[in-house]
Amino acid sequence: MKKKVTALLLVVFLAVSLMPGTGVSVFAEGDDPPAGKTVDITPEASGSPERSVSIDVGETLIINVTNSSSRSGYDFTATLSKSGVVELQSATVNIAAGSTGQFVVTGLANGKVDVTVQNNNSSSNRKGVIHVTVGNGESEDPPADETVDITPEASGSPERSVSIDVGETLIINVTNSSSRSGYDFTATLSKSGVVELQSATVNIAAGSTGQFVVTGLANGKVDVTVQNNNSSSNRKGVIHVTVGSGGSEESPTHGSTIDITPSTDNPEGSIAIYAGDILTVNVKNGSSSSAYDFAATLSKSGVAEFQGNSTINVAAGGTGQIIVKGLAAGNVDITIQNNSSYGSQYVRKGIVHLTVEESGDPVPVTGVSLDRTEMTLTVGGTGTLTATVAPATATDKSVTWSSSDTTVATVADGVVTAVAVGTATVTVTTADGGKTAACSVTVKAAETAPEGTVVEFMKLKESSVWLIRIPAGNDRVVTCNGQEMEWSSYYGAHVLAVEAAQQPAAADLTVTMTSGTPTAVSYPAKANDANGSARVDMSDVQYVYNLYNGRYASLTAAGGMVKVLGADVNKDGKVDAADATLVLTALREERA
Repeated sequence: MKKKVTALLLVVFLAVSLMPGTGVSVFAEGDDPPAGKTVDITPEASGSPERSVSIDVGETLIINVTNSSSRSGYDFTATLSKSGVVELQSATVNIAAGSTGQFVVTGLANGKVDVTVQNNNSSSNRKGVIHVTVGNGESEDPPADETVDITPEASGSPERSVSIDVGETLIINVTNSSSRSGYDFTATLSKSGVVELQSATVNIAAGSTGQFVVTGLANGKVDVTVQNNNSSSNRKGVIHVTVGSGGSEESPTHGSTIDITPSTDNPEGSIAIYAGDILTVNVKNGSSSSAYDFAATLSKSGVAEFQGNSTINVAAGGTGQIIVKGLAAGNVDITIQNNSSYGSQYVRKGIVHLTVEESGDPVPVTGVSLDRTEMTLTVGGTGTLTATVAPATATDKSVTWSSSDTTVATVADGVVTAVAVGTATVTVTTADGGKTAACSVTVKAAETAPEGTVVEFMKLKESSVWLIRIPAGNDRVVTCNGQEMEWSSYYGAHVLAVEAAQQPAAADLTVTMTSGTPTAVSYPAKANDANGSARVDMSDVQYVYNLYNGRYASLTAAGGMVKVLGADVNKDGKVDAADATLVLTALREERA
């Protein structure tokens, strides 16, 4: 019986295999792919199904892609592991939930290429791979003039160096070290114009090797960074490529400032300064929603150094400055990068190629200016003046500082210190040429902290409420012992109700004031409306009675500071039976 069943299955298998048609079947590993013009695939969120098919040069292949989602439509994108073997008619197709869309591929030359089809949803990524053999499958790519092998790693980022001539081709063999997962590996260039990438993305199966093809365009140096697109297991490697002489054919221009906006495209800029000169790097945050800390690093020491902080916080859309001083003749790269912790796709980077040259003939000073001409300080306070010597290429930019009245204000290296009430003029003078600029400094008396009056306002069931009054105008924000006080037009003072077991001593109050508009206490508009219900009734009497008799365990239970203060309806500074009597009297008169 078993032999008959086996024979029957074999007959059915052969019959199906020999049926005519254009459909393409999946073949077992090690077999030659069948010829055909259509192939079906359903990209999945896990497993990344694979299909294999062969076509002739000039033939067309239809890839039928089914969206397995029953709820969501997606844009599916097809990418090629290398160019020159096939041509895609369209790279993106929108496929509705449960429906099928098509990609059209035409064979161009003998070779093998992987077509990776995946949707664009990072939370539900669906992917499939079609291995396409065109003609005899033997690549007709030109032989490599140079090759370099690299295995990107999750840590360490291995580096390799290689040289090619202008016009030569470099083959970068990239091995996927993962034994379980295939990845799309992407190659990016640190700058353009030196080499050209034949394809920027290659899908490499677990444990396999893929290739990037690079052609030299012009003399120079460029870094090719190869990494996968998985943020949880990022594998990266860097190839340092020197083309021809390795030197740029254009010399950077001299200047004192350079602008750069770090981004995922890693923009670059070049500039030259003389040894001893200062370069200001204006760093713009291209994000419209997030502030970032941008850190600057030097590729080597001895050529330049940072003046001040090398890390700056730049608000969204804002610009910050990093100051660099040239030390000695040489070339150095200034890399500026944010510290995003959300994955490599949010890393914004920019590179400034700095050339420092030996000083030539002396450049005389033509003038000096200050960043401000007026300054107001309080006694004991400090302010900073920044001097700018012109021109930026002046040989000697040293300056001296002086004050017209050191009993009022002193100055050292641009830092002004207020000594006593009065006015003084701070002057900066250049060593070369004696050029001057001045700033008028006004020193005022420091504001003294107002004294606080502490009174027991009421007793609750388990605590007392102390009212702290700070008389200071309502154009100040006042904090008492770290808590912001509220402005009360009722008391004509800043107030803060505090629950405590005993009255705080006035000496224990720490009061600070800053300019601004404080939060105001809002009392009920209707007289005697103690509970804020917008009407005067027996509930107001009951509320004040409960306060007076300590029926509430805490200020929060009593309804908060505003209600407690508002319950003092007779304005005698406390909440007691007199308030309840006043509310009750008003209620009776209203009903009369």
